[in-house]
Amino acid sequence: MAWYKFWCNYGIIRAPLLGTAHERSTAMSTVTKSVWIGRDLSQKILNGEYVDRIPSVFDLAKTYGVNFKTVSKAFAGLADLGVVECTSGRGTFVTHGGREVLLSRVERHPGEKLVAVFMPSGADVYGLLYKSMVSLINRHDRLPVIVEGLKEDALHDVLRLKPAAIVVNRGWNMFPYAMLKKREKDVGRIVFLHRAESDLHFDADYVLSDHTYGAYIATRHLLDLGRRRILYMGCISRHPAMIYRFTAHYALVQGYRLAPEESGLAGSEMFHFETEDRDGNRRRLKAILDDPAKRPTAIFADGDARLVDNYDLIREAGLRVPDDLALVGYYNLEQARQFEVPLTSVSIREEELARIAARRILDVNGPRERITVKPELIVRESCGRR
Repeated sequence: MAWYKFWCNYGIIRAPLLGTAHERSTAMSTVTKSVWIGRDLSQKILNGEYVDRIPSVFDLAKTYGVNFKTVSKAFAGLADLGVVECTSGRGTFVTHGGREVLLSRVERHPGEKLVAVFMPSGADVYGLLYKSMVSLINRHDRLPVIVEGLKEDALHDVLRLKPAAIVVNRGWNMFPYAMLKKREKDVGRIVFLHRAESDLHFDADYVLSDHTYGAYIATRHLLDLGRRRILYMGCISRHPAMIYRFTAHYALVQGYRLAPEESGLAGSEMFHFETEDRDGNRRRLKAILDDPAKRPTAIFADGDARLVDNYDLIREAGLRVPDDLALVGYYNLEQARQFEVPLTSVSIREEELARIAARRILDVNGPRERITVKPELIVRESCGRR
């Protein structure tokens, strides 16, 4: 569980990330409920989740399972600090300097070192990687600060805290790589985790997923099952040309092409790249699935969610999984395991990535290293077990 530590009118507190219902009830049993809610709201402001208006008292009361008076008391404590402003009839808003107030009150116990983690924290593609990373940082008596902000201001605020290390898992347009390059000497250790979508060279550790290998083992498995018409389903690339070869998108496409080339099937590639036009994406995929001349015998997707979201089109086309169409996803999310036809998927081995990254953080005086972690294919019913 991740923690912030900062001063408020309740003293030094450690604020846990909002987790499961059990975690919430356990946390709130150790302190008054209004104090705990004040901690959690403060963390969301620090994370950048709340930058303007905060949900209403009644919405938060429902979220936290308390009455509205308890939430009002938490708001009052933050208002006393100058973090929020409560306006009758309009709601509660983060003040102009509210986030800075919290950052100025970040405190550490003697000997504790701060590690800033720039990565998504939600229950999405990187949920398990995030939880594993934060857990290991805490276990080694470091203080993780989870940074959701994407702009230079967020990095500037973190650098003011003089972190012992910074961990980055962000896309090329989601993190100020150029600013970090200028300030890299202000950080004890920089670790790029899972990906490093920048053409800049850093004096840093790189703990990266081998996406080329991940796509290769997925496509190789389908070819070994006798599937020859394999459709690659992914997002369209919007990366600048100078950045593209450093991206997961590039690595996945290269891996997808490698197995057919080994089998003498170069040129058999089929692509379905999705844009932000969801309806248009579905129309194009439906046209492919409905046409026997274009129809693939297998689909490899760069994320499990793409297969889950479009599964209704597969059924509408009268295709049976895996008899008519084999499916392989990527990232091995919970939805892949729990889907009505459990999906074969590629695991990036999040716990191993986090373990290696934590080891690099702790090796304060050691040399910088570049380490790649090979993904693992988890075979389930969607492509037929073998």
